Amino acid sequence: MDNNSNFGTEVNPHGSIAFEIKETGTKPRAAIGTGIKEPTFIENFGGFGTIGNPALKPERSFSWEVGVDQTIWDGKVQLGVTYFHNRYEDLIATDFVLIPVPHYTYFNIQAAKSWGIEFTGKVNPGYGLTLGVNYTYLKTKVTDDGGIDSIFFAEGKPLLRRPKHSASFFADWLWKGLNLHFNGTYGGKRDDPLFLVAPGAFYSYTSLRLENKDYFVADLTASYKFDVDFLLLKGVKIFAKGQNIFNEHYEEALGFSSPRFSAMGGLELTF
Repeated sequence: MDNNSNFGTEVNPHGSIAFEIKETGTKPRAAIGTGIKEPTFIENFGGFGTIGNPALKPERSFSWEVGVDQTIWDGKVQLGVTYFHNRYEDLIATDFVLIPVPHYTYFNIQAAKSWGIEFTGKVNPGYGLTLGVNYTYLKTKVTDDGGIDSIFFAEGKPLLRRPKHSASFFADWLWKGLNLHFNGTYGGKRDDPLFLVAPGAFYSYTSLRLENKDYFVADLTASYKFDVDFLLLKGVKIFAKGQNIFNEHYEEALGFSSPRFSAMGGLELTF
């Protein structure tokens, strides 16, 4: 329950239920709930060339999901699948009005939805090895653009920077004091805006809606820990980490490069 001096009291219930069938290692589950996102200070009271709107309501969401988890091979394999659905209403956007004077301000005028399915898997075959994988198929859609002609929130189009396909995996091996961890992340193709500025006597600005390419990024971490008994020193751990080890060139946000290969190492002492 939220109480706000501007929009009053909002109650957002949410709950979940699960049932474990021990004989088969199956656990059906479900969850449902609502939520809000309060207007920001600038949206309520203005700034940066805009006039605030104290009458704004919070943005609202309604979400539900159903799924099932399954363990096999004496619990060494855990599998899961989840279907989810989200609806977003009263989204805040800027629009131009003429009364009392021409100006930009904020209104609760947009809506969208998303739905999809997620698969997870984890395997513990023994010998200190753990393997895991996650895949998400996501669909998004703008259901109401608020009457604003914008490439960033276009009715019937997907939401920006939400890939339809995304996945990750990891492999972790622990043997005595040695620990190796490898993980990879895949981000699929997604719509993204690009801003172009043409200099001259007067600057001109162009906004484009383009498809940002997919990418795969991998990281590798290694550490070795051993016990010592020297004065107050009880343990030493040597570690090294490589990020983006394949030196992938990608842009999570179109036009802004993400870090290329980097490495770090260190020493951790326990007293």
